[in-house]
Amino acid sequence: MPIYKDGKQVVEESEEGSSIISWSRNKVDVLYPGQKGGIQVCFPDFGPVDEELGISHDPLRASCEIRTSIDFEPGGFAYRLKVRVRDEDASKGVFVSPGFRAYFRTPQQEATILWPWVQTVDTEELAPCHNPIDRDVLVSIPKAGIVQMKLLGDGWEEEESPKAVLCRDSEEYLGLGLGFYESSCARLTSEWKEFSCRFAFFSSERRGK
Repeated sequence: MPIYKDGKQVVEESEEGSSIISWSRNKVDVLYPGQKGGIQVCFPDFGPVDEELGISHDPLRASCEIRTSIDFEPGGFAYRLKVRVRDEDASKGVFVSPGFRAYFRTPQQEATILWPWVQTVDTEELAPCHNPIDRDVLVSIPKAGIVQMKLLGDGWEEEESPKAVLCRDSEEYLGLGLGFYESSCARLTSEWKEFSCRFAFFSSERRGK
C-alpha cells in the first residue's frame, strides 16, 4: 500500500488509488479503518444509482481516465481526483457527479458538526441526512481535533449548492460525505477536470482559503 509521510502526518492509500485507508496525525488515527472506513472517492456519482433507468457506474468508469493524488498542505492534505473521457468516447461527453466520503473514528461515541450548522451526533444510529452547504464542513472528532472538509478544483460546475451527507450505523464512526447529491454537476470531455477535497485540521487562518 502506498504510504505518504509529512512531518507528523501519515496517509496510506489503497493500491488502486480509489480510497485512503488511514490518516494519522501525532500518532492519533483520524479515520475508521476497514472496508467500510477511510476516505472513499465516489465516482462517477455521489448519489444513488437509478437502476430503473439502467444506469450503472461500471460503463461510465470504463469510458474515463481517472487519476488520484495526495498533496500535503499545512495541517492536512488535498485528495485530488482528475478525470477525462477517453478519446474514443470524447464526442459523446459524460455527465458525472463525484463526491468524497470520510469515515471518522468516534472513540467516545460522539462527534459534533460545527459548520455550517451545529449538530452533536451521540447516538448509535443516524439515518442518512442531507444538508446544503457552500463548499466546506467543520467536524469535531474526539481525541483528534477539528477537521475541515472542503471541495476544491475546477470540475464542480453545478449552480446549486453541494450537500453534506451524514450517516452512522455504528458508535465507532461517523460517515460524512460532500458532493452534489442526485445532481449532475459536470460534463466531462477529453480535457482533464479536477474534483478534489481538502482534509485539514482547522485553524481560524484557514477559513475562506
